[in-house]
Parts: sequence; C-alpha cells; structure tokens
Amino acid sequence: FQGIVDLIKMKAIIYKKSGEGKPIFEEQEIPQDMKEKAESYRKELVEAVAEFDDELLMKYLDGETLTNQEITSLLKQGIKERKIVPILCGSATMNLGIELLLDFISEYLPSPSEMPPVAAKNVKTSSEELIKNSIDTPFSAFVFKTVADPYVGNLTYFRVYSGKLPEDSNIYNSSKSIDNKVGKIYKMQGKNQRPISEVRAGDIAAVAKLKNTITGDTLCDKDNPVLFKKIEYPEPIMLLAISPKTKG
Repeated sequence: FQGIVDLIKMKAIIYKKSGEGKPIFEEQEIPQDMKEKAESYRKELVEAVAEFDDELLMKYLDGETLTNQEITSLLKQGIKERKIVPILCGSATMNLGIELLLDFISEYLPSPSEMPPVAAKNVKTSSEELIKNSIDTPFSAFVFKTVADPYVGNLTYFRVYSGKLPEDSNIYNSSKSIDNKVGKIYKMQGKNQRPISEVRAGDIAAVAKLKNTITGDTLCDKDNPVLFKKIEYPEPIMLLAISPKTKG
C-alpha cells in the first residue's frame, strides 16, 4: 500500500517516509500500469453522479467532458440528499489518507445550515416539532458523548441544533426534567480544551461537571422543552464480565 488515486483530480497521492520517519505525500501522475483502471473507475463515478442533474447528464451523454467543478458539485448534491455514500481508503495506523479524509469532509459534506430540520418531541404538546438550524430560535442540543477527564471531571459533549448558549448560564435537561448550570464551555480538539464564550446552532462543544446528564439526553430552553430521539444501540447477543484475580 503505497498511495491513493484521486478519481476527481486524476492524480496519484504517493506516500513516503521523511528522514524522521513521518509519512509525507506527493501528488504525482497516475502510474502507467494503473491508468486504464483509474479511467474506468472515474467513468463509473461520473455516470453515477451525472444522474443528479438533467442538464449535466445530457452534456455527458452527448460526449462532452464534465469538469472537476461540475463533478464536485454533483457529488456534494448526492451526499446531501443521502443518495451517495462516499468510500475513501487509507490506513489509520500508518496515518495514510487521513489528511485526504479530513479535506473531503470539509469540502464535500454538508454544513449544519444545509441540513434539513431535525424532528423532536414538543414536551408540552407531545407532538412532533421540526427543529431548524438557526441561532434565532430557542436553544436545543443533544448529548452524544460523555467522558471522564482527569483534570476537569466528567465532560459532556453535545451538538447544538438550534439557538445559542453563553457560558455561565442555565439550561434544562428535558430527558431528566432537571435544571443545570453551565460554567465554562469548551471547543474540543483531541484532548485539548479551548474555552469559548458561546456556542451556537451547528456547533459541537463540551461542558464540565454537568449533573445527572448522560449520553442521549436532550438539553434545551426550559420555556420551550423538546426531546430528541435517543441513540438506539443493538441488543447484545451475549453478556460477559471480566474481573481481576487480585487487586493492586
């Protein structure tokens, strides 16, 4: 495994090791022995995405070549409509293809503002409500992860679906019907925590020491309580427990 072929740019990304042993990559022409296969795969890609636009489909069927910009636009449209599931290759252990994956996410996946409203249950009326990604609507967020941090205690990760939340403010856990006080809000990058003054619709952030809050809970404005659907986990086939023979 020495590299990856980019079917949009039609370039080969060849990986090498630097003098320090770290992987580096160079953009090169596709090797001659792989060119025919790469062109065949690109043709399949173009045929698949061209179906999302009648005008560009006719252009392709008339024998004209779609530009990289047109292919990119069609890919983004197909992914947004959930009609295309992109597959990328790489190696996490060798750190190969990781930068390409991050670039792809940034360039092709829809931003929160491009996504359709999310369904939630209105606690007061028990009816379904569509939550639009907007900072001008009441605050609502979903807790998708909780971890124990050795320095700040329990960290609650949440994704904001609407409204905004400043630091040192009160929020309502509609899953537990309890009030909570939010202190500092952190923007997370790996293990690094960067304090921020406010979090807005579309953002992902974390807060420390949020009481009685677990993964799957909904955080929201108390005057406009909503409930997001909890994460559904598959039923385990077998349950096992492991305990040490000795302590210490």
